[in-house]
Amino acid sequence: MKNYNFDELVDTWIEYYSYDSESKEAEDRFWAFETALNFKFDNNPEGLWRLILEVLKRDPSPLDKEELPRALGALAAGPLDDLLTDYGPLFIDRIEKEAAVNQKFKNLLGGVLEGDIDDEIWSRMQKARE
Repeated sequence: MKNYNFDELVDTWIEYYSYDSESKEAEDRFWAFETALNFKFDNNPEGLWRLILEVLKRDPSPLDKEELPRALGALAAGPLDDLLTDYGPLFIDRIEKEAAVNQKFKNLLGGVLEGDIDDEIWSRMQKARE
């Protein structure tokens, strides 16, 4: 695993999604994808939460207009979904508060699918994104 600072992780995670997954460029940035995934498996929900908020703060101006939507889709379906599924009871209050003051975050909630999310957490999340 690569040594990194958190800003580098966030920037590289966003960049990873601007390339075809089979490309050399994506391969060079795969460490960021893997590190973010390990937040889930290493029982590090605070890392997931921080990644989500920092990616949203970046608001990158991509050269390719697909970069941001693809990265945001991956953020909703990956780290945010993992947070809600595995740590929903610990984070739902924060998620509701963030959605109330952060329109980008509220929009991101729309990219999460119900899947294995607890029914009560799912209901509260749906209300937060209205």
